[in-house]
Amino acid sequence: MGEEFDSPVVTKVATPPPRLELYSGQYLFTAADHTGAVHEKLVSASAVREAFTKIKIDSGWIAPEVRRWGTGKDGDWAVMYLPPQMHTLELISEAPEAKGGVVHISTPLPGMVMFGMGVDYYLWAVKSEELEPYKEIYRAPLPNVEPDGGICFGTHQPPRCTSTSIKQAWKVFITTPFNNHRCDGKSKRSSEDVRVVLRDMARAPRPCQYPIADLVRQVPNTGVTLDQAIRGFFEDGEMPG
Repeated sequence: MGEEFDSPVVTKVATPPPRLELYSGQYLFTAADHTGAVHEKLVSASAVREAFTKIKIDSGWIAPEVRRWGTGKDGDWAVMYLPPQMHTLELISEAPEAKGGVVHISTPLPGMVMFGMGVDYYLWAVKSEELEPYKEIYRAPLPNVEPDGGICFGTHQPPRCTSTSIKQAWKVFITTPFNNHRCDGKSKRSSEDVRVVLRDMARAPRPCQYPIADLVRQVPNTGVTLDQAIRGFFEDGEMPG
C-alpha cells in the first residue's frame, strides 16, 4: 500500500471590503489582496470621478409626467406631476346607492404632485395648470393621505421608487378603494369628509374642473412651496404639514 498523506490545510484569509475615505481634499483608497495584506493609496478627486463615470447608469424610459429624479444614500427619488384631469375613483360609502358599500365615480382633480423615495410617497395638490416648484402646494383632496402628504397604501405594497416605477405607485394609490381614513381637513366646504365634494363634482355638468378655491393650504397661515417642502425633507427628514 502506498503512503498516506494528510490533506493540506487551507486557511482562508478574511479580507475586508475596499473602502474610500476623504482626507483633506484627497481620497484614501484602502484594499486588501488575497494574502490579507492591506494596501493604501491616495487618489485625487478627479481620479475618483473618472472611475465612477465608468459605472453605467440607465434610468430606462421615463414617463413624461416625471419631472425630476435623483439618487442618494437612501436610494432613488423622483417627482411626478399630473395636470388637472378627470379620474375614476372607487369610494367606500354608506350611501343607499352604494352596492356592496362601493361607489364608482368619475370626477375632476386638480394638478397633483407626487414625490417618492424608497417606498415612501407623498402627494399634494397645486392650483396651477403646470408644475411650478416655487409656488404653494395644497393638501391633496383625497382620503388616505396624511396631513404631511404621506400616502397610506393600506394593505397594498407600492414599488420602490425609481424614475420609472413612481407612475406605477400612483396607479396603485389611485385605483385603491378610498374609505374614510384621513378624509377630513382636505376641503374648506366639507372639512369633515372630502368625499362629499368628490361626489358632488362627479354629478356636475361636463366639462368641469375641481374648485381650486376649495383647496386647503398644506401649511396654515404661511404656506409652503414644493421646492421648500422637498428641500426641507432632505435636510430634516420631515415633510411640512
